[in-house]
Amino acid sequence: MKRYDNLFFDFDGTIMDTSEGIFRSFDYALESFGMEKPGPEVYKTLIGPPLIDSFRNAFGFNEEKARLGVKRYREFYAPKGLYMVSVYEGLESSLSALAESGRNLYVATSKPEIFARELLDKHNLLKYFKMAGGSDTDEKRVKKQDIIRYVMEKCGIASGENCLMIGDRKYDAEGASKAGMDCLGVAWGFAEPGELTESGCIAVAETPDSLPSVIKSLESGS
Repeated sequence: MKRYDNLFFDFDGTIMDTSEGIFRSFDYALESFGMEKPGPEVYKTLIGPPLIDSFRNAFGFNEEKARLGVKRYREFYAPKGLYMVSVYEGLESSLSALAESGRNLYVATSKPEIFARELLDKHNLLKYFKMAGGSDTDEKRVKKQDIIRYVMEKCGIASGENCLMIGDRKYDAEGASKAGMDCLGVAWGFAEPGELTESGCIAVAETPDSLPSVIKSLESGS
């Protein structure tokens, strides 16, 4: 029977609903360029990939303008948008149960590490994780697979064989695959319909409080 000893959690759309702060930060950045605001349906698709990629791919910015876009975004996000969050109902009880079962919990997020750690600490969740790893603020470590590998290296995890990534977007599944581990999708985040199964998630958890039972089911093969 397989056992997932090491659980890697995405942050935005998996641990916390961070949408309000992210949407308003995009509004602020685009307004600074005199651009129209596309609204929540477009912004929702931008939660997950590296921020600089969102400015390049969604808004057609060149490299220099994309970096300026990130800077403008964070002018609003760091003092205000960061704190416009809520922990998904039932998530903490699952974290507690999974940690008590002897598993090691980690965060692997494209969000800057300093922001992820601050929010986890503020909401009394940091205690459940062996490490909260994220991107660096100079945008050099931003791809999901690089962040997963960074956490693995820091924590002495040589192989992804007994590891499980848990996240709400295709970027989590793709990064997990490149790091040699399975991915469990979560239905309460920002994925488009069908995105999680199409990207290779081995299963999808419907609610935060179902995580322990879904993981046990995967381990038993049922």
